[in-house]
Amino acid sequence: MITEFGKNKVVQSYNESISKIRLNETIIVETFDVKSSIGDTLTIEFIVPDGIQQISKLETLDTDNNVLSVSSLYVSISNDTRFKYQVKVGD
Repeated sequence: MITEFGKNKVVQSYNESISKIRLNETIIVETFDVKSSIGDTLTIEFIVPDGIQQISKLETLDTDNNVLSVSSLYVSISNDTRFKYQVKVGD
């Protein structure tokens, strides 16, 4: 079993590795309003770029564009939207 300390270290490392988010396989977001790790949870908040009407795929990328994680989802976007993405390690 991974200890709380171990979970926190994994989240901190993951947070440090993420440099951008790719939406719907084409739109890159490199500016985050919030990108932080607290305990075993990583939180990233960003403004969805204009012109996006839905988010169907969200990928986190490192500086070399290696994909760190992939989330398939469906979020309808109707106007200016601040999106909050959270990853929890463990339970």
